[in-house]
Amino acid sequence: MRRDRYVMQGFALAAALLFPAATALAGPPGGQGQVIAKYYSSLDIFQIDLNGNFAWNGTGGGDAVASVAPGVGAGTPFAGPDGAPCKSQVASFYCDLNRNGAWNGNGGGDLAGSFSPPSGGGIFIFADLNNNGTAELIKYVAGTPDTYYVDDNENNVWNGTGGGDKVYGVAPSVGTGVPFVCDCDGNGTLEIGKYVAATSSVYIDLNNNGAWNGNGGGDRSFGFAVGAGAGNFLFANLAGSAAYEVIKHYANLGGGEVFQIDLNNNNAWNGGAGGDSPATVAPSAGAGTPCVIDPEGDDTYVLCKTIAGTSQVFADLNGNFLWNGGGGGDAAGTIAPGAGAGTFVILRKPAP
Repeated sequence: MRRDRYVMQGFALAAALLFPAATALAGPPGGQGQVIAKYYSSLDIFQIDLNGNFAWNGTGGGDAVASVAPGVGAGTPFAGPDGAPCKSQVASFYCDLNRNGAWNGNGGGDLAGSFSPPSGGGIFIFADLNNNGTAELIKYVAGTPDTYYVDDNENNVWNGTGGGDKVYGVAPSVGTGVPFVCDCDGNGTLEIGKYVAATSSVYIDLNNNGAWNGNGGGDRSFGFAVGAGAGNFLFANLAGSAAYEVIKHYANLGGGEVFQIDLNNNNAWNGGAGGDSPATVAPSAGAGTPCVIDPEGDDTYVLCKTIAGTSQVFADLNGNFLWNGGGGGDAAGTIAPGAGAGTFVILRKPAP
């Protein structure tokens, strides 16, 4: 079973613009690394760096184009089941589930539906919260209180709590945040949470019961590098540990773009001397949207960033938290710059 982290950086993209008993979690089948895609709302298509070289080579050069429910118009891109290209519109969602780049509808192997429409629009997530090997559809709806609607019976329809689905609340009294999924305690079970960028605060339903019990009741909340100011958060396994590391990204801290990585997993920023690490990704390129990516499909992630206006993408491919450039083991490129700006999202290669 794989911990699908592709959803986590999708939340960071959305914020800056868009996972039973402990089980050993294996990586995806061979060749199913993650790749960067660019979605154009004006064209309503995904251009996917399918060959994973961080550049656009066109469909004749190993890359791919996907069209998802073109008849309904543009939407908000996100990664669906097994990293498939998806988009949402208010309470409706559409996924190229068969991964053929064309829209075949529900009868042809794709996936479309409306999920909890009375609750309005929200941020869509696919993640395996119940640890049965299938990613459930989740919709996060900001409000008072903000709410997670979880398709626990996995039929892609909202049946309510009496019909086999679930409602989660994560620190509802603190207000709206950015949702994420992580294995933040390293026990093999995905937890759902949210962060509030303005206060550098993180809240995690660590006991997986869907209710907010606070630090004394089995959940977890903390502030990370609060004194350094607001920043966006990512959660990923950068160091090979069981638990995801907390990563805070600043567009400008001390005169430049910086990532702060909680390498010692104590949910506090201790600096390089205290077991944590700062990091940079192509600092001379200017601030971008932070992300994490698993290029090899081995469940090990590296830092990346995208710059929508110039269609540039950068990845700390050698994983040393320093920027060494393309000649030094890192990756830099552009995705279809001639087509104009778009929204980036991390997807996964189809199974071989």
